[in-house]
Amino acid sequence: MPVIWGDPQRADYHAHSHRLQDLLNEVNNKYADGAACVKWPHDLQPSWHVDDQGFVTGVDMHCYLYASLPIWDYYSSASDAAKTAWDTCYQALTEHELGHCLIAYNAVQELEGQLVNRSQTEAETRLRELIAELDADQKKFDDDTDHGRNTGVTLDYTSDDDDFPAH
Repeated sequence: MPVIWGDPQRADYHAHSHRLQDLLNEVNNKYADGAACVKWPHDLQPSWHVDDQGFVTGVDMHCYLYASLPIWDYYSSASDAAKTAWDTCYQALTEHELGHCLIAYNAVQELEGQLVNRSQTEAETRLRELIAELDADQKKFDDDTDHGRNTGVTLDYTSDDDDFPAH
């Protein structure tokens, strides 16, 4: 079963706050779950291969991941301490989102064994179940890491620049 991965889709967004504390509030309210998101394949566009008896012998799927991370517009004019705080948080955020990507990738790689030797109707039902399981695994990952906070996705804003007014 070929799983064809399309290029990851990036749709990063701009964060406009000057001060780190304001930036933290801004990005944490971007998505329901926080500052960034990765969407995994729900519409896999399967192309089913079925034998004469109606059983699935294989399936081709096109998969993609969509990611959105913040870009801090005032990074270049921030103090070195603020840049370091942002860089530390951003690296941990990126690693957390990559964790979501790996969960999706591994789940999709295991699909064939779950779909072959079933009727196409049964395979389609099982595919929907597997996507629901993937969603549950992603939620568990966020719950276990507190959306990355337990693995370093925190922004230390004690180094905020006094030169930037609070918004």
